[in-house]
Amino acid sequence: MLSIVATVVPLGGGEEELAKIPMLVMVVAIMILGEVVRVFSKRNRKPEDEFNGLTPELVEQWLLEEAAQAAAEQAATPSPQG
Repeated sequence: MLSIVATVVPLGGGEEELAKIPMLVMVVAIMILGEVVRVFSKRNRKPEDEFNGLTPELVEQWLLEEAAQAAAEQAATPSPQG
């Protein structure tokens, strides 16, 4: 946003400045499109779906899942007997 303001402020009507207008219009249009997508995607989310940071409970759950997966993989692999 700051770059848009910095580019628009010195517009004096010269050839160089007027050549920047299509680029500025595209940047503003892309920013508006991004906000529209963000708002519409937010509509379908439930509050419990949002990631609120890494909590101790979440870490514990991940560690238990990883340990269970590692144990299952180890049990599935035959050990060499010799």
